[in-house]
Amino acid sequence: MKERPIVGLLSALFMCILLFFIACDKDKSDDTVAIAPDVEAPLPPEKLEAVQVTDSSITVTWKASKDNIKVVQYAVYQDSVEVVSDSIISYVAKNLKPATEYIFAVRAADAAGNNSKFSEQIKVLTEAIIAEDTIVKNDSIGGFSSILRLTVVVLG
Repeated sequence: MKERPIVGLLSALFMCILLFFIACDKDKSDDTVAIAPDVEAPLPPEKLEAVQVTDSSITVTWKASKDNIKVVQYAVYQDSVEVVSDSIISYVAKNLKPATEYIFAVRAADAAGNNSKFSEQIKVLTEAIIAEDTIVKNDSIGGFSSILRLTVVVLG
């Protein structure tokens, strides 16, 4: 009996297509596993504190929040207005007025957009500007100035 190469080729092609469909059907069965969406909000940031205060700036830091998945950013509020959103756990408020009180609070957010409650608020007072002594010493005649002043007082 003589072999026919075309029949062997078609048989091999048919087997490959059959195995392909079986593999695809197996992959479909794995698609039924659903991933639950993240609906849990992070815990609020803790231990908010001012670590450096000058007459024109305040540096605020806090302890990182915890989440069931991951915290991705913190929103910092200064006097109830959001001033920055970032992933770091500190903020430097600049261009502030001297001897002025500012209120800070922070909230955390995760990748799904869940926001924590606000941290405790802290009130921070910037330092006052200390005016330096403005007495100008103009002693242009050197050591003779005290003699001249004495002469003016005696003769005057």
